[in-house]
Amino acid sequence: MDGRSLAPLLRGGTLDREYVHIERSGNMHALTDGHEKYVWLSGSGAEQLFDLDDDPHELHDLADEEESRVSVWRARLVQRLAGRSEEFVEHGQLMPGRHKAGYLPHAGPLNPHERQRFVV
Repeated sequence: MDGRSLAPLLRGGTLDREYVHIERSGNMHALTDGHEKYVWLSGSGAEQLFDLDDDPHELHDLADEEESRVSVWRARLVQRLAGRSEEFVEHGQLMPGRHKAGYLPHAGPLNPHERQRFVV
């Protein structure tokens, strides 16, 4: 897995890129520039937006109040996810209900309890 240190950001510095993509279990995607954080849940399509300067604990979701800011972050995520095998993006739009497969193609599902969730 490729990665870069977030230590400069944690120390109050800046990153050498515009934003960072965070992915958890393939089903939660987040983008942050250290000042704002956009979250998209691929299963439900739910979106969240947090102002990390004013709300560092992410307690107040701004997604419903700040559609123009959400649309900027959504476009960035579309660009980031376009072309992935999970087909999270179709016709330039995020597609809810698509999940990252929890298996290696040559080995089958990683977790036997997940076998029914994924089509192999």
